[in-house]
This record gives sequence, structure tokens and C-alpha cells, in this order.
Amino acid sequence: MRNLAADVLGEGAESVFPVEQDSCSADAEDELPDLSGARVAIYSLTEGAARRAKRMLETLFPGIGVEISQAHTATDKLINQAKQADYFIFSAGSATHQAFYAVSAQRRDLIYPTGKGAGSMLNAFITHVQQVSTVVV
Repeated sequence: MRNLAADVLGEGAESVFPVEQDSCSADAEDELPDLSGARVAIYSLTEGAARRAKRMLETLFPGIGVEISQAHTATDKLINQAKQADYFIFSAGSATHQAFYAVSAQRRDLIYPTGKGAGSMLNAFITHVQQVSTVVV
């Protein structure tokens, strides 16, 4: 809700909300891998959710680069994002078939959120990078 208020009303709007207790322990944040320098692409036709997910990712993972695409067709930009991104979040619940075919032809490791919202995108990404980092370690 806080992020939605900031999107609709602008910066500072979230200050009317009570201070949240951190539901995660400090250990949970310590488990996030260092992804500084990594490139993430987000594809979603739900632009507001993609923007919120971008902000959350940039907050949780300092130094990460996030690009958003809402292309309805297989644009050169979308195909290049699919080729160059280290991680690609593809919101299939809010996508066109043309975009899916273009992206899936370039890579097989798409991260699929379970829903259309920013929280689903963030959860899918964190789950993915934590699984990858435990395999590598």
C-alpha cells in the first residue's frame, strides 16, 4: 500500500502510514546475494507494478540495474534485453504472446511471477537468486 501511495500521490505520501515492524529477521536480508553490477529486465504490461518492482529491487540489491519493458510486439529493445540481462522477470499474467515468443526464443531461464503485482515479481526474483546462490555455494 505504501508503494501505491507513493506512485499515486508522489514522494512523501507513504509517511502517513504507521512505521512497520520488520517481519523478516536481519538474517533473512543477509541471505540475499550481492548482485551489484547485475542487469535485470522486467517484462510486464502492468506498468505500475513493474515500476514498483524496479524500485524494490534497486533498494534490496544496491548496484543492480533494472530495465522495464511493456512492448506489445517483438521489438529490438525487448530482444536485446532478453539477450543481455543477467536475470529476466517475465510476468506471463500480463503479457502478449508475441513478447513471450520473442523472449523465450532468446533464453530458457525466465523468472515467472505467480501474479501480476510487484510483490509477486519481487518474491519470484528473490526465490530464484537464493536458489541459484545455494547451488553455486
